[in-house]
Amino acid sequence: MLRFIGDQLSAMSLELQNLFHAFALSEQQLKHILLYLDCKDVETLQRGLNQAAEKRALQSVTQLYVLQQSEQTPSISYAIAPLLCSVLDHSTHYVAQAEAWLTNFYQHYFRIDALASAKAQSLNNMQLCLALSETQLSPTEFYVASLLQALLDPNAKKIVTLGQQQLIAELKQQLMAYYAVEILEICSSFSTIELTETQTKKLFWKRKDETLAQVSQQIAYDNSPLIAKLCDLSRMDAERFIDDLMYGEHVFEKVSVLGEFSDTVYKHQQEILHKMSA
Repeated sequence: MLRFIGDQLSAMSLELQNLFHAFALSEQQLKHILLYLDCKDVETLQRGLNQAAEKRALQSVTQLYVLQQSEQTPSISYAIAPLLCSVLDHSTHYVAQAEAWLTNFYQHYFRIDALASAKAQSLNNMQLCLALSETQLSPTEFYVASLLQALLDPNAKKIVTLGQQQLIAELKQQLMAYYAVEILEICSSFSTIELTETQTKKLFWKRKDETLAQVSQQIAYDNSPLIAKLCDLSRMDAERFIDDLMYGEHVFEKVSVLGEFSDTVYKHQQEILHKMSA
């Protein structure tokens, strides 16, 4: 049973009620989710979802949301997933909690704080937005909140979830039909990969030693279910395709250009701060 008061229930669509019911959310958990979404109440949330659904069919812009579930086994394969999606010409919005292993990996290549302050610009210019949230939501709360965050964006046409949590099949079909989106769930376990700082910096280089070659193969294996679904390939073909990408220029160039972009944003921010303090 849903543990919400009557006024809240009356403001929800059946699909939204079923989503909250599936995860047995309490009223307090709902408040946490609404705060994360910057919605003052359920009625505001439902209105936003309805407006996004109405606009979605009219939008020419198509965005892919990749939702990283929290408290999964730390794996750089997760971190590389949005890079691969962007390289394959998907305008990709990656949503994840700012867990230490994830931010530590990205900080080898990008200025995370700079990218966080220029999400729209990053998405428009780089076809990639890394939205790493400092929220204290529980894993279940964050899963529901990030899913709703994607559904609130009228440009979101396809949503990918990475992690072990899954929607009930009937609920998944309801959400896809009602909100006119495609939801892909990647539930396979990703491998734990440990790299030194030097190895991390060389990960996307064309020349790889035996260790990095094995790491690339593991990354390709882990991400093959996702790329297979996005590109309509068999898992084996997707694995070979990703492994080729790890040796080519596309991923290396994406990482390099995004790093330069984050440096430019950071320098611009520092110039503004300098002028304000002068």
